Amino acid sequence: SKNIGMYASSGKVENSGEISITAGTDNTGAVLNGASSSGKNTGKISVSGTGSSGIIVTDGASFENTNELTISGADSYGLIAKGGTVKGGTVNIDVTGTGSVGAYAGGSSSASNVEITGGNVNLSGGGINFNSGQNGTLNLKDTKFITGKESLGFYATGNGIINIQNLEGTIKGGTDSTERGTAFYVIGSGVGSTNITTSADIE
Repeated sequence: SKNIGMYASSGKVENSGEISITAGTDNTGAVLNGASSSGKNTGKISVSGTGSSGIIVTDGASFENTNELTISGADSYGLIAKGGTVKGGTVNIDVTGTGSVGAYAGGSSSASNVEITGGNVNLSGGGINFNSGQNGTLNLKDTKFITGKESLGFYATGNGIINIQNLEGTIKGGTDSTERGTAFYVIGSGVGSTNITTSADIE
């Protein structure tokens, strides 16, 4: 439990091989903290387990993925930026539960940015696919997503921004409004979209 694949509080770390963390809980693929810290994945990173996270950047750190990044688990996070930047590239995120978020940017007095340019972000069981909070920006492009029952697709609060371009998604249905998935919940004016295609899956 609490395994970490890559870590830096200063300097640069890079994975060109394969990191696979599947045992235990509360695992993390990469943690970068501080403006002098950066990370890059040109290989494969796979993280699973309850309470796990894919990539976490804080306080001005940065991370870039150019190859394979897979995150799964209950009550888990995919990509997190709190005062830093994550260039996620193409991702495969499949998390479940009310404590799960596919991609989050915000929660800092400085700018937080997450970019996803392909892949799949799937949530079920009450989680949130894409969440932008204070000083956070999500840039989403050419990505597929599934918002499961009792889950939320896009959630923006404060001055958080979600920019959407060429997304394709499915919002899962249910027998009543409390069970159905929800596409958008916006407090403020933080969502801009170009060509988002969604379908309702009524069950």
